[in-house]
Amino acid sequence: MGRRDTKGELASETPQDRDRLERLVRRLRRGGFLPGDAQPIADMANDADERLFRVITADPNHVLRQFLPKPKRTGYALPPQSTWLRAPCEGRTQLHISYVI
Repeated sequence: MGRRDTKGELASETPQDRDRLERLVRRLRRGGFLPGDAQPIADMANDADERLFRVITADPNHVLRQFLPKPKRTGYALPPQSTWLRAPCEGRTQLHISYVI
């Protein structure tokens, strides 16, 4: 399968390929295998790609996961989130704005 461009079409797809796929969809609609209000073939392909990507990224043991790029490490040293929501010390009566945000 080729890579997709910004319009959702296959980058290596020719006009003859698109015509052949559209004819196939028309035959499937006529035969009752697809509803009459089915999405265009490009939208169906994009939806299938998104579902496949979600499955691959969710399963660490998926056979295709090895082909995904490794996650980038940012190097940011963020504190654990539980410290962001810590209440001010007991001796203070004023609430600082940093604790509210």
